Amino acid sequence: MWRPFAVAMVALTSACGTSPAAPSASSAASPSAPGAPTLVQTAITQHYERLFGEKIPWPAVFDDFVSGCGNHVTTTAYVRQTDGRSRLLEIYTSRDGGSVISSRSATVRTPAGTFRVVTLLVNYPQTLGSDAISSWQAAQAQINLDHASFAQSRGYGAPLVRFDNTTVLLGPSQVTNPRALSPVMAALQQNGVDPGGYDFVASVNIDPSRSEGGFSTPGSTPGFIYMGNYSNWTAPLSPENWNNVSRAVYNHEVSHHWGWPGTHDWSCSTPPTFIVPPVLLGWEDVDGDHVPEIIDPTPYGRS
Repeated sequence: MWRPFAVAMVALTSACGTSPAAPSASSAASPSAPGAPTLVQTAITQHYERLFGEKIPWPAVFDDFVSGCGNHVTTTAYVRQTDGRSRLLEIYTSRDGGSVISSRSATVRTPAGTFRVVTLLVNYPQTLGSDAISSWQAAQAQINLDHASFAQSRGYGAPLVRFDNTTVLLGPSQVTNPRALSPVMAALQQNGVDPGGYDFVASVNIDPSRSEGGFSTPGSTPGFIYMGNYSNWTAPLSPENWNNVSRAVYNHEVSHHWGWPGTHDWSCSTPPTFIVPPVLLGWEDVDGDHVPEIIDPTPYGRS
């Protein structure tokens, strides 16, 4: 049973801000398409129609050569469905857009809105220190600040993404297997937290005796994320270490639930605040109507 300030500790983090919203009607009332589509965009529009039967007049395009990450182009389009889901269309092409290297279609969580996240922190004082919950909350808050700063830089009325966080700190003996969703959910339930009402369950297991990375399981309900001791830490994490772990969970692993396959690495771009280029998550205004595509009722210039 959960006991405050004992082996099991629960902390609720209530995020501030408002839900994502389109810019005001006055700012979005006068669409102004940014000139004509480029030759690359025109070629990619044809690929979308041929491969998926979808008209995407203004495709979102990321040229990885510009950021020094490669010599190809990636394009994505989110076709909104219901209940926070979208059909994600992705095409990977030569830099001129002419040759298709790979393509896919998948149903994914839409990367917009408020997401409820419960994190199980496995308590190893050797690496987590004596104030783990406060340290983790500060790192989580930075993620929300990053999204708020991005929205402000683009002139949006509110962040496109916000995380509403709950943190539970449990000893290693209280979690039979921190690497799997079912035992993590069971441990949370046994300590007074029902994970069924959350979008994501994250297990952060900075075990000083085990060096390992993280993973996510897209399609699970709730969406599961595991993060291990990928830097082989053996001393209490610094604030920057905590920020690194938080970015790995929220910017990397959550992005897999939004459809990022991980086959293309854009982390060489500087600075890689969100790991995935925002344009590929629908967070930029591509078609010039002053509304980012992921919340646009007519995204990518679709009618």
